Amino acid sequence: MTAIKKQKNMTGKNIYPGDAKPGLTDYAIAAFSGMALAFSFQDFGLWPLAWVGMAPLLFILRGKAIHFGAALGFTAGMFYFGPTITWLSNTMIDYGQMPVWLAGAVNILAVLYVSLFLALFGYLVSRIDRKMGGDMALAAAPFLWVALELVRTQAPPFAFPWARIADSQFNVLPVIQIADFTGEEGLGFLIVFVNSALAAILIWIADGKKSWSRFPARWAALCVMLITATISYGYLQLDSFKKAEGKTIRVALIQGNVDQSRKWERSYRKKQLDIYINRTLKAGERGARLVVWPETAAPFYFGSDRLNDKLILNLVKTVGAPIIFGAPASINSGDKTLSYNRAWIVRPDGYRGKYDKIHLVPFGEYVPMQKLLFFVDKMVTAIGSLEPGDDLTLLDAGDYKVGAQICFEIIFPAYSRRLAADGAGVIVNITNDSWFGKSAASSQSLAMAVFRAVENRAPVLRAAQSGVSAIISKTGRITGRTELFTETTVLGEFNLRSGPATYYTRWGGVFPWLCLAVSILFFSFTINLKRKKT
Repeated sequence: MTAIKKQKNMTGKNIYPGDAKPGLTDYAIAAFSGMALAFSFQDFGLWPLAWVGMAPLLFILRGKAIHFGAALGFTAGMFYFGPTITWLSNTMIDYGQMPVWLAGAVNILAVLYVSLFLALFGYLVSRIDRKMGGDMALAAAPFLWVALELVRTQAPPFAFPWARIADSQFNVLPVIQIADFTGEEGLGFLIVFVNSALAAILIWIADGKKSWSRFPARWAALCVMLITATISYGYLQLDSFKKAEGKTIRVALIQGNVDQSRKWERSYRKKQLDIYINRTLKAGERGARLVVWPETAAPFYFGSDRLNDKLILNLVKTVGAPIIFGAPASINSGDKTLSYNRAWIVRPDGYRGKYDKIHLVPFGEYVPMQKLLFFVDKMVTAIGSLEPGDDLTLLDAGDYKVGAQICFEIIFPAYSRRLAADGAGVIVNITNDSWFGKSAASSQSLAMAVFRAVENRAPVLRAAQSGVSAIISKTGRITGRTELFTETTVLGEFNLRSGPATYYTRWGGVFPWLCLAVSILFFSFTINLKRKKT
């Protein structure tokens, strides 16, 4: 490879000339890196690839002209996000009545959008490499990655923290326990740090001389130390939670698997309600003390439909346990009607509590920049245009509080943290993932819910219309996981959140903001160095 022949030394200076142009091999390696990261996620399950997949990209970024660094990062992003969010087009084709070609184009636009964050990552790594040296670029990479994931999580109106690198590790319990201190971002930092260390070793191997005196021993030593500390902490935390803490509640999650295409037909309403009612009655007979139905499981305006309201109220009294369920809601405001996506809790004593979803799905529940994106009106009309709720609200289950999150709200860490800080004993995620068809979307969302449980040491109950439904413990252990598009009931137990709040719950996302601050410092140093040379 041309780039390897131009290497000089391991003194921290650029390995390649600062204006090196990538060849086809470099772009192939960038694509390989992106694909390796994609394969580490749930639909493929090769989670170890996350720990090594980025190293080739970091290796080829060395010495490249800054704009070529952005191009290589963008290439990696296309192959990273392309396979992980292919499910977006399913909704637009099946429920938005979009032509296949247009849905595919919109899906590609979404991939292009998130790939821009990797383009910026490649740009910044190359810039730091050129201005501050190769070792500094590798050291900056973990900070840059976490900072850009933070921006992707926060950027309105297209905040989209999907497929963050740490999500690939959701079922590696000893590794993910550090999330109660650093949040999910801490694990993401560690993964990229390990990749930086491997990239340093690759550079050493490509040096040709392979002098052991130039071996990146400090990188290797730091890697071993951080991994050992992380795994040790993980096993200590897992051991500490072996003894159940907090009141044990027996719960039933009802997965109705109703026909999404007929969900709002009046002629189909009784059939789908019968599914939930009959399964709830059976769950009550088996000792359920809390029952959870999915998002919009009640296909009517609860509180405004006397006949169907009575069905729910009588069911709650018969079962003798609170029921949490989703239903649409509408409020007349002047000359227009405002619609909401609402979660209700109804208790046997007659109490009713509600929460209106505050973070709506762009293009699914509303259209951002509607005048510019006029061509997606038809899709939103089919799915429903909604208003956001005013604020996060806890639901009162009697002797404990429930933090309700509807649909993809669970993927945003700040909401779960606020609910836990306000006293939620359990987080309940009701969702309807039928929109995405038989894809990886639901399992990817489940993986993100695992981190919300660990970050706040709060159990998460996930009730999905067509799956995946599951009970997630405080340590992130998944039980009762269901298959997609099956009618079933998950009957199990969870322990209410107890004890002091975690560091993450108390202090929130301090770690990613710290990474953002460090990244800005790195960038400012490169500007200063440029000015000194002019």
